[in-house]
Amino acid sequence: NDAVGLRALDPRGAVLDLRAAQQAYVAAGQGDQFWANKVTTALPSLKDSLSTLRAGATSVQAQTEIEGAIASLQDFEQMDRRARDYARSGQKLLASDLIFADGLETTAGATTALDRARESLEGRETDLQRRIGELGAREGRATDREQELAKLIDEERRRLEQIAGLSAEQAKAELM
Repeated sequence: NDAVGLRALDPRGAVLDLRAAQQAYVAAGQGDQFWANKVTTALPSLKDSLSTLRAGATSVQAQTEIEGAIASLQDFEQMDRRARDYARSGQKLLASDLIFADGLETTAGATTALDRARESLEGRETDLQRRIGELGAREGRATDREQELAKLIDEERRRLEQIAGLSAEQAKAELM
């Protein structure tokens, strides 16, 4: 189901990994190129995975939320380029400002949208399970009623045979 797919993909964790890798650009003793490469390779993969998940989502609300997460990641990507440029040119304070303000905001937007998508899909799954249960109960009642009707028909047939003094086969033979 869609909710399981969303959990299995763990896009929320991937977004948080992007955030942490980006924050390492301005951390003392960290090589910003190493972390920039992590973000550069992880971001397109995450967006592709979300696009695939969005295409297969059965809930319009979940699709909309996943689109919102993708849009937040596109904003993150644009801001990330600027933060990397600042970090490479030695302007760590400006890079930090972008990373710890805009970066936190865009990744929080993505994770919030993903949480809402998951909740929507889980709610839909719960509703479907409830409906399946209701349909099973209705089917059981219909089967019981069908059996009751078959029993009543058999009883009526026997009663008619007794009144007529003929079996169904005998009456059939006489009519033909």
